This record gives sequence, structure tokens and C-alpha cells, in this order.
Amino acid sequence: MKTAAAYARVSSDKQSETSIEAQFEDIERLASSSGIAIKARFCDKVSASGEKERPQFDEMIRRALLKEFDFIMVYKSDRFNRDAVKDQQLREELEKRGVYVLSVKDPADPTTPAGRLQAWIFSGLNRFYLDNLKQELYTKNTKVAEQGFFMGGTPPYGYAVKEVRDKEASRNRKVYALNPEEVPIVVTVFNMYANGHSLGEIVCELNKKGYKTRSGKPWAHTSIYEMLHNKRYVGTFTYRGKKLGNNSHAKRDDTIEVPGVVPPIVSQETFDKVAARWRTNITRQQNKHSHILTGIIFCGVCGAPMTLTGGRYPKYQCSRWANNRDTKYVSAGAMTADKRVIGYVRNVILREPDFELLADNYNREHALSDIAIKSRAEAITKELLAINDGIDNAVGAILKGVLADRMEEEVKRLEASKQRLTEELLVLSKGSGKRITLEEVKAIYTRYEAMLAGNVQEQRALVLDLIERVTVFPEGYLDIVPKA
Repeated sequence: MKTAAAYARVSSDKQSETSIEAQFEDIERLASSSGIAIKARFCDKVSASGEKERPQFDEMIRRALLKEFDFIMVYKSDRFNRDAVKDQQLREELEKRGVYVLSVKDPADPTTPAGRLQAWIFSGLNRFYLDNLKQELYTKNTKVAEQGFFMGGTPPYGYAVKEVRDKEASRNRKVYALNPEEVPIVVTVFNMYANGHSLGEIVCELNKKGYKTRSGKPWAHTSIYEMLHNKRYVGTFTYRGKKLGNNSHAKRDDTIEVPGVVPPIVSQETFDKVAARWRTNITRQQNKHSHILTGIIFCGVCGAPMTLTGGRYPKYQCSRWANNRDTKYVSAGAMTADKRVIGYVRNVILREPDFELLADNYNREHALSDIAIKSRAEAITKELLAINDGIDNAVGAILKGVLADRMEEEVKRLEASKQRLTEELLVLSKGSGKRITLEEVKAIYTRYEAMLAGNVQEQRALVLDLIERVTVFPEGYLDIVPKA
């Protein structure tokens, strides 16, 4: 008799505990009428959007791939997997081993091509349903946010929330309201920073007066920073204002900003003054001790790197002399050396270039590199074929029960190698056959001219692009070596 694993899943907290048993009852009826014996039961309880953690599902698939069952039986197709691509990939892997997925509510014979096609269609519809639901929620939240309603979370310091009637939706919603006890502290922070006080001074002042954050802790620099950059304090509601991940302060493409819907605590004039001072501080920090040749300038006597000294008139000096005093002293004024290198770039490298010759030389070198790229790509392709054979052999050994633990480790190792080689092959394919046009060469030259006329950071970036090394000799001579 054919055997099956029965799988049930509760996909929402609103479903009752008996829904799992109801699913199993329907599965048992289908199995009985089809002459299939249920060998094992598996069930998971996940959130309404949840596909992330399904330990029972994973265990069932592991055992199914070892051919412990002939079928996996579910109540509906979306109980199996709502991701259409993953669903089809997983079904294909199971079917290679003679294991098929049966659904009570989406009847199809998975052992036939027509039945598999029908199952894939159901899988796609499930994914469409989920994506459509997400889009509806996104659209609904966008509409609510555009009206300035509170969207959850913790209100910024200085604010509370209160309920109002949303007549259009015929329901109560929350909006921002002022917190009278916290508002004066917010005003103090903005006024102090706008009048020249540092973040450290503001923190000391608040803590000295015994003010605490909402969590009862002393104030810190990060709390003040976040406050000074929050547009809600000037009356603008912001929704989806931050990206996920490391660059959390970068603005998103779908950010919503609605002015005038939050009670303002500070004036627009004060907020703008704070923003202007912040921009000035950033520029000052960027320009402080910023010189062009750091990292590419060396001593002409001993070859050691030159380091930049501080003071009113900074200079590059031999780092070996500074540390050991066992070599001749060599130095060069930083501003003078920077200007000489910039002049070399302007008058030698970028002077009246032959654009056609530059394009021809680049394309000639790239044509030679294409030969090496093709050779490496062929070698990678052979390695990938060998790895695929190794994976198939290891999986075959696992299914036969031969050294399963060791074979699983071998499969993981081979899959990692396959991933690395596939990525390298993709990079090679992007680099191969690349040619530069005359217009592209002219565009690069135009960009270089703009950098040459730009600030210190732009000039340094240009020098690092074009100059390999600068050597300083005791007589003040600078040997400038451009990149090949």
C-alpha cells in the first residue's frame, strides 16, 4: 500500500486550535478513499505572513527526500508553500525521488504532466493572493499615512497620541498630540544647538538638571542626534522615512512626508538653523586635516611613507625619521606638494588628450584580457560540471543511507564551491566583450576636469585615480609617477 505524510498548518492567530484537526480529518478521508495509508503527521503554527520557521515542515521534507513516503498530503496547496518559485522547485525535487504532493481542496493527479501543471497553477495563484494582500495593505497604510494618522510604534519624545474619529473609514484612529511635560525639554535642545552648543554640552545640561528620557535613563548623544533630525518637531509627519539595514538614515523612494499634520514644537526658522549648522559641521570635519597625497607620498632617501603633521602649516615628513631618527630628515609643505601634484595632473595628464588614441589603447588591452577571461570561464565551467556530478553522487549516497552525516557535509561543501564559482563566472561574463566609445572617453575627461576644480575630497579622488606614487627628495624635488 502507498504511504503518505499528512501536513497541516495554522496560518493565522485568529484560527482556532481545532482547525489543524479539521485539516487532518479531511486529509484522512482523501487518503482512505485513495487507498493510501497515513504514515506520519506533521503540523506547524505560524503567523499569518509566516514562512520563515516551519520545523515540522522541514523535518517532513527531509524524511520525504529519503523516500520514507510516497505522497505528502495537505488540506490546500497554500498549506505547502505560498512562494510559487520555491513551491515548484521543492515539488520538482520531491518528484525526482517519486514523492508527490496531494491537496484535498485542489484536486489534481501529481503523477501526470497535466496534474503537475494544475498544481503549479494553484501554487502561482496562492503566491498572487499573498502578493495582492501585501499590496492592499501597503496601499491602505499609504492612504492612512497621507492623512497624518499615527502609524504605530513609540511617539517621539515630546509627543503623546490621542484618538480621533476617521469619518471616511468610520472608525477611531490615533493622531499626535503634545506632551506638556516633555515639550520644554525639546525646545531647550533645539535652542541650545541652534545657538552654538555641542551635543555633549546639551547632554550635560539636561542630565545636570535631572531630566530623564522616557525610559528613565540619562540623556545620550544618540538621543539628541535623533531629535535634531526629526521633522515631526516642525510639524511634518514622515512615514517610511528610513531604509532597512546598515544605511538606516538613507531616504527611501516611497517615503511619505505630510507637512502641517503634527503639532509643531519648534519653529521652522529654528529647525532650519539647526540643519544649516549641522551641514556646516560635517563640511568642517571633512576638510579638517584633509590633504591630497596621504597614502601615496614616500621618502626619497629611505622609501618610508610620509606622514602628515598638524599645526598651522601642515607638512609631509618621513615616518621612519619621526619614529626612529635613524635616517635623514625629509619633508615637504603639504599645501605646496598638493598644488604641484594638482598642477602635474592639469598640465601633463589632462592637457589636450588624444581621445581616439585613448579609446584605441583601452580597447586593445581589453581585447587581450578577453582571451584570459574566456580561458578562465572555460575552466570554471568544467569545475561546475564536476561539482554537479559530485553533488548527485553524494545525494545518491545519502538516499542509500551510506555515511549520511559525512555526505551531507560534502554536499554543503560542494554547494558552497558551486555558489562561489557561479558568482565568479557571472563577474567574468560582465567584464568580457566590454568596449569603450569615443563619447565615453570624453565623458570621463569632463568628469576629471570637474573633479580638478572641485573641493579637496574630489581632488584627492582624482589624484588617487591617476597618480601611482609621489617621492620627496631632500632638495625639495618631487618625483611624480602616473598610473600606467
